[in-house]
Amino acid sequence: MGDPDAADPASVPAWRWMDHPEWRPVRGGPPFHVEASYLLLNDNLLDLSHVAYVHAGSIGTGNVADFPILSERGEDFVRMSRMVEDSPPPPLYGRMGGFEGNVDRWQVAVSTLPAYNTVHAGCAPPGTGGADAPDGTKVEFFNLNAMTPETETTTHYFYAHARSFALDDPAMDESFRVDFRRVFGEDISILGAQQANIDRQPDAFSIDINVDGPGLAFRRMLARRIEEEGDVR
Repeated sequence: MGDPDAADPASVPAWRWMDHPEWRPVRGGPPFHVEASYLLLNDNLLDLSHVAYVHAGSIGTGNVADFPILSERGEDFVRMSRMVEDSPPPPLYGRMGGFEGNVDRWQVAVSTLPAYNTVHAGCAPPGTGGADAPDGTKVEFFNLNAMTPETETTTHYFYAHARSFALDDPAMDESFRVDFRRVFGEDISILGAQQANIDRQPDAFSIDINVDGPGLAFRRMLARRIEEEGDVR
């Protein structure tokens, strides 16, 4: 984990949504213990095309991967952005927002060194501005993630959500608490199987595609920073 005396509290992300009066935070429950590397969790969050397959019954729709991503890179972060236009809402978002037709949907995932990730996601009626659509017309939230390595292949996964709608609705609190924990449980099952497969075949050939770009960029950034610190892990 590195030298504690070298840690800089100022580098901790300022997740303002957790105590902002216009956002409603919901802590998801106890952290997950994941039988997979924290790097795989970050890959998963930077490649949200997986929602079409892993989360088809909740936050996924079959056409997500049909829309291209935009990848951006800063000094200590990588951002993946995708807009899914004029398409059916995912089942969970549809129930939350009461949408009767198609929506414009956005996914913006930002991974920041060493192991933080935020996902800004939501839906709004087509042509109303996406995340800039008027309040009361959209479903919008942030998923906040902190992946803490336990070993090379196991992770403590802390997470929470903050939403900008239905701020005083206890039923919506419960939906975020229960439904998204179920969603993340699906991820964790897949990641555990992925890690087990990597462990069985550590030298297996892998193929990278365009959507892997943000995750690969972040891994290179992290590896370079670890090397600069003298390979402290």
